[in-house]
Amino acid sequence: MPGNQFGDKLNPLQKQLAFKQYCEHIASGLSKEAWSYQDPNDKNLSICFDTIESYINKDPDAFPTSKLKEAYAQSRKFFEQTGLDMMTGANCKGSAAIFQIFMRNKFGWDKETKDQDKQIVIKRQDEPVNINAEQTQHL
Repeated sequence: MPGNQFGDKLNPLQKQLAFKQYCEHIASGLSKEAWSYQDPNDKNLSICFDTIESYINKDPDAFPTSKLKEAYAQSRKFFEQTGLDMMTGANCKGSAAIFQIFMRNKFGWDKETKDQDKQIVIKRQDEPVNINAEQTQHL
């Protein structure tokens, strides 16, 4: 038997509105898991992030991934600006420890792959120079 036959709850206009709201939600810095859409005219008609992502995957022409990437970039910019404001003293109310934990969890800070542990890439004059981690022991 095929999957959910009622999964396409929203009409095309509702889907576009939901997608716009999803991108705005992501851009604000909130997680995708915290998003939901409720139709303003039908309180019983709602979807969550997994449904909008299914729509995006099924019809990338209707839901440009460039808009979603832009939203994620704005989210990251928001948090990086918050960190810069804390470093420069523009925001003295923030907690550096909480900020670090949050950034680790949200953006994977200091989570390195095994390959990254073994190799360091230094960029000089637009040319990458690869150095094995063992070569840096004496530095």
